[in-house]
Amino acid sequence: MQQSSNEVEVWWLRAELRNGCLDEVENAATTSAPLSECLDPGQFPLAAGDPSPLQLDALLEVPNGNLPWEDRPPSEVASLELLLSFVEHLAGTLVTAPNCIQSPLLVSIQQLINTIKTSEFGLSTACFCLSTLLLPHVQKWVRRGESGKADNGRSDANLRQAVGICTQMVVDTLTLEQTTWHSRLLLDICRLAIECSTKEGDLPRVGTACLRHVAAAASHFTDAQWTILAKSLWDATTATLSSIRLLISLYVNDSVDEKGDLGEILVDGVDGLPLKERMLAQQVFLVDSQKKKHSNGIPHEESTSDVELVITIDGEKQKMSVSHLISSLLAHQLVIQLIGSILCPCDRPPEGLEKILTAGDCCGPCNIPGDVRIMMHHSLDASFQIARDFDARQGLSALLGRAMGIRRPNLYKQLVSSALIKMHSLFTSGMTQSPPDFSRLSRCHCQMVVLLREAEVRIAGKRIAAAAREHKEEKFEFMLVESDGEKLYKLVSEAEINNTISEYQKQRSMGLPSRSVNERSNPFSGGAIEKDDDEQDHETLCLLAYRQICLVPVRTVLALDNAAQLLPQILESVRKLILATPDITIRQLAVRIIDMILS
Repeated sequence: MQQSSNEVEVWWLRAELRNGCLDEVENAATTSAPLSECLDPGQFPLAAGDPSPLQLDALLEVPNGNLPWEDRPPSEVASLELLLSFVEHLAGTLVTAPNCIQSPLLVSIQQLINTIKTSEFGLSTACFCLSTLLLPHVQKWVRRGESGKADNGRSDANLRQAVGICTQMVVDTLTLEQTTWHSRLLLDICRLAIECSTKEGDLPRVGTACLRHVAAAASHFTDAQWTILAKSLWDATTATLSSIRLLISLYVNDSVDEKGDLGEILVDGVDGLPLKERMLAQQVFLVDSQKKKHSNGIPHEESTSDVELVITIDGEKQKMSVSHLISSLLAHQLVIQLIGSILCPCDRPPEGLEKILTAGDCCGPCNIPGDVRIMMHHSLDASFQIARDFDARQGLSALLGRAMGIRRPNLYKQLVSSALIKMHSLFTSGMTQSPPDFSRLSRCHCQMVVLLREAEVRIAGKRIAAAAREHKEEKFEFMLVESDGEKLYKLVSEAEINNTISEYQKQRSMGLPSRSVNERSNPFSGGAIEKDDDEQDHETLCLLAYRQICLVPVRTVLALDNAAQLLPQILESVRKLILATPDITIRQLAVRIIDMILS
């Protein structure tokens, strides 16, 4: 049955009105300072022609594609507007519908959009439906939150399903023939994923999983779309580091005050973190050797409450959930792994990178533009710098350790991962050149060696001072001894006197009074010893982290068949490494290099 002329005119007018008020996925709101402010230009210098981190802080503008009703007669415009209104109403109903019908309604929307792709309306119309009708409604759903509903668990599951299905539809579209909507659609789905990474619960990990799924279509990307992906990963890094950056900003460098220096932080919570959150905290803030010490420290009674940090800045109070801090940093680790899988695709990770790089690659073999690779390096640099800043604030570490129930939390796993991924990326890109060029790798390695040397000197100074404080001048006394029937005075040390008394007491053990049952040891002395042990373990972990960062790239180069020809390119950084640390492993590496040169 054909439409009447009045109906056609009405729907055509609605299409014209729609043209002036297109909905879109908004950029995730943030109150934190630009991420580029944490990068030290001296530590992370830029080569000529490299994109600046300041460019990544700027808002990326991507225009919409061609409108699907352009160059169509009024009758087709009316039919198209009727279809768009139907999709729009379904998307709006999806967000407000009862939980029990959200999942089947979502599947129906997916089938409808897939049908539009193959219909006479074409792929551009399907992209328009995704970009301006469905994804903005799903973003509103993410921002609305469902904490007030009784069946919150099912609603969260529906939301995660919605984000996942939307990502799948976008990825399927990006692998098809390029349209004017592809770049905008890529930006929209990345913004939605970043929006998820700013929320609490499991949504941050859902967001990073969506970014990884989007990167699977990177082999179909244009240079402009690669830039969108790099910018999105920078924004994801900003979002997942915003909580820890806020806490770090309240402490000055080398601070030991738990309450903060530029503000005040208090812990609000009695029962501690739930078991699941405690285990996630150990995964984020502890290295593998520390987890073994905490394996028996998990309480048997499950806590149902959360722990909050009450932050006071200029008289204004705000609260931060410790669970949110943990989930955001865990999502950040996934972002770093994603960047590593894009920059360093490999079937089998090299030695020293087995726990950092995942086997296989997420986006397949593809040529990454040089400026895009540098942009992703900026994200790794920011992650590395935040981990260093956290390590330099012992007071914040102690506060979070008390809140999470773990001793001396650190971000060494994040520190090592970001540094090694960047240097392996420089190694990979250097190997693709003819002849291989390791100049960037050598400069970056020299920067890491400088940090290792600083850590060696700083920690050695602490240990020397501690040894000096514990040193006692040995006292000598005269003790009367009998030798060959003659009584003589002998010069003996205090240690010898104590040993003699100890042996005498052992021989008279039966005659000595037993220790009182009610007598107990000084509780403060044990705590001091435990604190000293924690400090020593922390310093050892710090040295191990920087030594691993400096050691793995050299081993990677030496594992090549033509290592002898490539060794001169990194010889200067290796020389500085040998001078920077007394580590026996690095000394053995030096012997290996000398043998290679002589042979």
